[in-house]
Amino acid sequence: MNIAEAIISRILEDKTVTMTQLEHRATERGVLLSDLYIALDTVHRDKRIARKVKGGEIVYTPAPPKKAPTDHLTWLRNNYPPMNSTNDGSGIDVGDLSWM
Repeated sequence: MNIAEAIISRILEDKTVTMTQLEHRATERGVLLSDLYIALDTVHRDKRIARKVKGGEIVYTPAPPKKAPTDHLTWLRNNYPPMNSTNDGSGIDVGDLSWM
Protein backbone atom coordinates (compact mmCIF):
# COMPACT_ATOMS: atom_id res chain seq x y z
CA MET A 1 0.00 0.00 0.00
CA ASN A 2 1.39 3.39 -0.93
CA ILE A 3 1.35 6.48 1.29
CA ALA A 4 -1.75 8.05 -0.30
CA GLU A 5 -3.82 4.88 0.14
CA ALA A 6 -2.68 4.62 3.78
CA ILE A 7 -3.70 8.23 4.43
CA ILE A 8 -7.09 7.74 2.79
CA SER A 9 -7.80 4.58 4.78
CA ARG A 10 -6.74 6.35 8.01
CA ILE A 11 -9.09 9.28 7.31
CA LEU A 12 -12.00 6.97 6.49
CA GLU A 13 -11.33 4.91 9.62
CA ASP A 14 -10.74 7.74 12.13
CA LYS A 15 -13.39 10.10 10.63
CA THR A 16 -11.31 13.22 11.47
CA VAL A 17 -7.58 13.66 10.89
CA THR A 18 -5.62 16.92 10.99
CA MET A 19 -2.54 17.83 8.99
CA THR A 20 -0.51 17.96 12.21
CA GLN A 21 -1.51 14.38 13.02
CA LEU A 22 -0.52 13.23 9.55
CA GLU A 23 2.85 14.98 9.78
CA HIS A 24 3.47 13.48 13.23
CA ARG A 25 2.62 9.95 12.05
CA ALA A 26 4.84 10.38 8.99
CA THR A 27 7.87 11.41 11.05
CA GLU A 28 7.22 8.53 13.49
CA ARG A 29 7.29 6.06 10.61
CA GLY A 30 10.33 7.60 8.93
CA VAL A 31 8.47 9.07 5.94
CA LEU A 32 9.89 12.31 4.59
CA LEU A 33 7.52 15.25 4.77
CA SER A 34 8.11 15.96 1.09
CA ASP A 35 6.84 12.45 0.30
CA LEU A 36 3.82 13.08 2.55
CA TYR A 37 2.96 16.29 0.70
CA ILE A 38 3.28 14.55 -2.67
CA ALA A 39 0.89 11.83 -1.43
CA LEU A 40 -1.53 14.50 -0.19
CA ASP A 41 -1.96 15.69 -3.79
CA THR A 42 -3.58 12.32 -4.51
CA VAL A 43 -5.64 12.50 -1.32
CA HIS A 44 -6.96 15.95 -2.28
CA ARG A 45 -8.23 14.58 -5.60
CA ASP A 46 -10.04 11.65 -3.96
CA LYS A 47 -13.84 12.16 -3.95
CA ARG A 48 -14.23 10.22 -0.70
CA ILE A 49 -12.27 12.81 1.30
CA ALA A 50 -13.40 16.32 2.29
CA ARG A 51 -11.12 18.94 3.76
CA LYS A 52 -11.66 22.21 5.55
CA VAL A 53 -9.70 24.65 7.67
CA LYS A 54 -10.58 25.08 11.34
CA GLY A 55 -8.53 27.46 13.43
CA GLY A 56 -5.70 27.52 10.92
CA GLU A 57 -5.49 23.70 10.83
CA ILE A 58 -6.38 21.58 7.80
CA VAL A 59 -8.90 18.92 8.82
CA TYR A 60 -9.63 15.88 6.65
CA THR A 61 -12.94 14.05 7.01
CA PRO A 62 -14.88 11.53 4.95
CA ALA A 63 -16.97 13.33 2.34
CA PRO A 64 -20.68 13.58 3.17
CA PRO A 65 -22.91 11.29 1.11
CA LYS A 66 -24.41 12.89 -1.95
CA LYS A 67 -28.08 13.76 -1.81
CA ALA A 68 -30.39 11.80 -4.02
CA PRO A 69 -31.91 13.88 -6.81
CA THR A 70 -35.32 15.20 -5.85
CA ASP A 71 -38.36 15.45 -8.02
CA HIS A 72 -39.06 19.12 -8.69
CA LEU A 73 -42.77 18.40 -9.25
CA THR A 74 -43.39 16.78 -5.85
CA TRP A 75 -44.99 19.88 -4.38
CA LEU A 76 -47.37 20.19 -7.34
CA ARG A 77 -48.38 16.53 -7.12
CA ASN A 78 -49.01 16.83 -3.38
CA ASN A 79 -50.99 20.08 -3.56
CA TYR A 80 -52.99 19.82 -6.77
CA PRO A 81 -55.37 17.07 -7.83
CA PRO A 82 -54.52 15.02 -10.91
CA MET A 83 -56.13 16.20 -14.10
CA ASN A 84 -59.03 14.13 -15.42
CA SER A 85 -62.13 14.64 -17.52
CA THR A 86 -64.00 16.52 -14.75
CA ASN A 87 -61.35 19.16 -13.98
CA ASP A 88 -58.42 20.96 -15.56
CA GLY A 89 -55.93 19.85 -12.87
CA SER A 90 -55.53 23.29 -11.33
CA GLY A 91 -57.48 22.49 -8.16
CA ILE A 92 -59.47 25.69 -8.61
CA ASP A 93 -63.17 25.38 -9.31
CA VAL A 94 -63.84 28.21 -11.72
CA GLY A 95 -67.50 27.55 -12.26
CA ASP A 96 -69.59 29.91 -14.38
CA LEU A 97 -67.63 32.79 -15.89
CA SER A 98 -70.52 34.27 -17.88
CA TRP A 99 -70.60 37.34 -15.62
CA MET A 100 -67.24 38.48 -17.06
